[in-house]
Amino acid sequence: MVEHLRNTVDRDTGFGHAGRARPPQVVANGRAPDVRACGFCHLPNGQGRPENASVAGQPAAYLVQQMRDYRNGLRRSGEPRMGPPRLMVTIGMAATEDEARAAAEYFSSFAFRPWIRVVETDMVPVTRVQGWMHVPVEGGGMEPIGTRIIETPEELERVEIRDSEAGFLAYVPTGAVARGETLVTTGGNGRTVVCAVCHGPDLRGLGPVPAIAGRSPSYGARQLYEPADRGAEWRVVRPDGRGCGEPHGGGHREHRGVHREPRTVDGAERRSSSSASVAETRSRTRRHRVDPLPGNVTRWRIS
Repeated sequence: MVEHLRNTVDRDTGFGHAGRARPPQVVANGRAPDVRACGFCHLPNGQGRPENASVAGQPAAYLVQQMRDYRNGLRRSGEPRMGPPRLMVTIGMAATEDEARAAAEYFSSFAFRPWIRVVETDMVPVTRVQGWMHVPVEGGGMEPIGTRIIETPEELERVEIRDSEAGFLAYVPTGAVARGETLVTTGGNGRTVVCAVCHGPDLRGLGPVPAIAGRSPSYGARQLYEPADRGAEWRVVRPDGRGCGEPHGGGHREHRGVHREPRTVDGAERRSSSSASVAETRSRTRRHRVDPLPGNVTRWRIS
């Protein structure tokens, strides 16, 4: 599968969007040996898949910053055994600033199209890992969902050929949407910061802070459970300009708010975090995450 990621995306069929300029080289073909074509994993329109990020419509400045953090060793995966994030680290370390900016500007020009159908249920089809995704086992029957999120293609055949118009289905436990709404809109009745403070009132982004509305719940969960492995220092800033402190009970380091305050040594960004907070975060993560499944896919529990 790693070798497949070296393949290029066909310019004529993979990027056949009427009226849209051809993608930059890094998106369509990448650069050997380590910079794979962005459009292969994230899809030509940037919609993404459960094993990676949806980059369509995200602020270009945000995307550039993430690539810069990869390059400076400030962004890593909390689960290095999971294949796609591990490969993204390699790509991010190898990509140049110009390549990152070209890809960011291209993907930010797309409007994100919600394509994940969320279904609350107590029972789900038995799935197996195939191509870094959960796919139903033919004749496998049903099993309790427990506290998991199971994200799977709506039409497997189309997803397998990387059809950028084929969506996904996310099974979640009964009542999860309402519990999530409480957490998003009230901060869990004061347990953490309201999501709209950083991500905007409609969760569609605010300044350089990314949109989260309609995006993959599997990807979102991974970001929330990986704060100890994000080295960039962010401070949450409220609309009135006052700091809000640490979001998410410690915060995911992908972004801490609309204002970034990197710590520097001789002008170079460096990672800085207390060992106590790192240990606490990793302990909390272990309580909610189960071991990776075969094929480098991790199932996530919902509290």
